[in-house]
Amino acid sequence: MSIWSKKLNAEFLLKKEIEYLAQHDALTHLINRRQLHLELDKLINRSMRSHNRFAVLFLDLDGFKKINDELGHDAGDSFLKQVSARFKIEIRSFDIAARYGGDEFVIVLADIEDSIALSNKLQSLITSVSKDISWKDGVMNAGVSIGVSEYPYIQIMVIRRAH
Repeated sequence: MSIWSKKLNAEFLLKKEIEYLAQHDALTHLINRRQLHLELDKLINRSMRSHNRFAVLFLDLDGFKKINDELGHDAGDSFLKQVSARFKIEIRSFDIAARYGGDEFVIVLADIEDSIALSNKLQSLITSVSKDISWKDGVMNAGVSIGVSEYPYIQIMVIRRAH
């Protein structure tokens, strides 16, 4: 590989890394709030054409402040990372998980079939988040409050209504 090729490859990789960092939360590696709004715009446009339903879930971790206050920020960061990993397991490849800020997350469930499927997914998320998370010699846990809004609402209203 020539020096020129190596330089182009390095520049390409750097550009990709910068794009990733601009679109994702550094701690959880979920998409960030800015990218969430862009993805919601795309989903709204697709859903207007296809008439598919989707739901926006606004999740707030109950008890997270206590974890941060009593166990420290390292524990809090570990908790957020592990909860985020659970979200990734719970959602389908075409759904969206985002860190909205602090201990607030948004999950967008695309192409929801019906209210029963949505209810089942909500219960699954609650169960997953509520499970204990190992930390050093003990465990951490928190509950979750979830606000739900279903399409059709404009992007801003979907987030506000869910929150």
